[in-house]
Amino acid sequence: MLVRTRKTAARRTARRYTRTEKMTLVMTEVSTYGVAMAADSAVTFPDGRVYVGAQKLLPVPQINAGLSIWGRGSVNKSAADTWLQNFIQNDVTNEMTLLNMAETLANRLNNEFGGPISDRMGIHVGGFDGKITGSNLDQ
Repeated sequence: MLVRTRKTAARRTARRYTRTEKMTLVMTEVSTYGVAMAADSAVTFPDGRVYVGAQKLLPVPQINAGLSIWGRGSVNKSAADTWLQNFIQNDVTNEMTLLNMAETLANRLNNEFGGPISDRMGIHVGGFDGKITGSNLDQ
């Protein structure tokens, strides 16, 4: 573990993201108030370039869920975050369950990549199906 002042640590972190090292941090907290998700904003493209500033956390308001992504920065010729935003806007409906949405997403991505995406990209799906009895979400 490297212990430095905040200023030095920030400079070292910024330099790390400009190299081709691949790392994503995704965190999810589930409580009676809902699901909170957090992620970094660096995306790695197939050629090894790293872009900092991508939207790796995407809300799915139609079903009160969220998606976070890691791995490849693109789906065919589209940026991964843009592709997912289009998926959420065009393919997710209010009638879907969390499981339906996840299965639809997996099928669409498998079609885009020509097979399972396990070695190319990861997607974390967070949310609830139905109400949580006794939670603050019932109010």
